[in-house]
Amino acid sequence: PAKIGGQWKRQWRKVPASPDEIDARTRVKTAEMMAARDQLIRDFFFAELVTPTLNQGQYRQHLDDLRDVPLQAGFPWSIDWPVKP
Repeated sequence: PAKIGGQWKRQWRKVPASPDEIDARTRVKTAEMMAARDQLIRDFFFAELVTPTLNQGQYRQHLDDLRDVPLQAGFPWSIDWPVKP
């Protein structure tokens, strides 16, 4: 903290993250995005089980698209989530 104009204020400095910090953040983000992807797959399975709306080809393609999310170039920071047909 620094005293500025008679009042104490916090000052923040931007410091680049270390390679270890970047790696840790990437591991956390990957786990979060994999959990989100897994939940989408579970929701899709359940929805199609209860009320089928897709033919087998559409079903398999959407499921493959969801499974392939981790293969995207920007994963886990930039994801193009598949949209159900």
